[in-house]
Amino acid sequence: MTGHRLIAIQILLSILFIGCNISGTVTDLDTPIAGVTLTLSGNDIERTVVTGEDGKYTFKSIPDGEYQVTPSMDGYVFYPKMQPVILMGGNIFQINFENFDTAFESISLLSITGAEFVKSGADLKIMAVGTYKDGKDIIVSEFLRWQSEDEGVCTINEYSQLTKLATGVSPGTTTLIAGTDVHHAEMSLEVRDKFYMDTDILIPDIPPPPTFPKGYIAGCCIETCLWAVLHAKGMDMSIEEITATGNMHLDGWGLSSIEIVDVLKKLGVNHKFTYAQKIESFLFICAQTYEDILREKVIARVKEGVPVMFGLKYLPYFYNYLPLPMDHFVLAVGYNEETDEIIYNDINQVNRTTVTKLIDASFGYTALNFYDVIWVVEFPDYKTP
Repeated sequence: MTGHRLIAIQILLSILFIGCNISGTVTDLDTPIAGVTLTLSGNDIERTVVTGEDGKYTFKSIPDGEYQVTPSMDGYVFYPKMQPVILMGGNIFQINFENFDTAFESISLLSITGAEFVKSGADLKIMAVGTYKDGKDIIVSEFLRWQSEDEGVCTINEYSQLTKLATGVSPGTTTLIAGTDVHHAEMSLEVRDKFYMDTDILIPDIPPPPTFPKGYIAGCCIETCLWAVLHAKGMDMSIEEITATGNMHLDGWGLSSIEIVDVLKKLGVNHKFTYAQKIESFLFICAQTYEDILREKVIARVKEGVPVMFGLKYLPYFYNYLPLPMDHFVLAVGYNEETDEIIYNDINQVNRTTVTKLIDASFGYTALNFYDVIWVVEFPDYKTP
């Protein structure tokens, strides 16, 4: 065996057997916190370490795999609450944590659709937004204790790390509360028996699926839109079968926006696709242009009886220090001219949101996405009288 080959094998073995390291610092503002327990779990492994006087910790020689690192200490809420990590090939990760209560200036609560009511028996996605002392906003829904003042009117239920569900129980008004020992926020929510209005213009017989695969990380938003369109015309396909028509997504994630057209072609679904991006690299499409797209490509077509799938975005962009560039797709199935609300299937729910809300780029859903792109897919063959 040559010397070069022996060195190469030794390097390879050092990666395979030494593994990866994860280290970081836990702080309260700029002050290190000693005695914090860090737990590494995943890949059939669970290890714990404790921070020293300098607030630092290290997990050494970790095999490749998917893990999560969770800090804990009595009297503290840490941000991030938990940090997932994928280790590959001897890399070194630096993951820092901070005291939530001193890092953030305030928190606020909102529904991501902008709605202040939910129908009895239905769910409304709600979100908590934390504001750093420097003014930066970030999604913090999973870090807080949530409750409803009157659970006979509404209950708070788990949904995802980004949002919770306010589930209507019976008509009335309640106050939703979330927070830590230091930061608190409230939101008033009305529960109604009636969701639709007499003045709504609706495309009939195109409901969302009653359920969706909970194991899917991304929630299968594209699949649930396509499921509604296909089932409205008698094509009995499951969400999993629709996902299987694509080939660019990761296992458990559902379809991605860049494979929508290919999937529709495979399914033999006639469609019209609109993709609006920046006009020039230095000139962004303004809100008025986005409003024109919503009114001409979405609302006008829905009023003609044509369902339209279009992309939305969660704001703020950031969660666990990371941007969230992924689009969330909904299927427009109605409109109300008096309130200027678009009515749309959202996963397995039906929501309504004003055009103003979708173009103002405030918290919650917006049509102005991370890449300044708006996606619109019309289904002209499904036009109803």
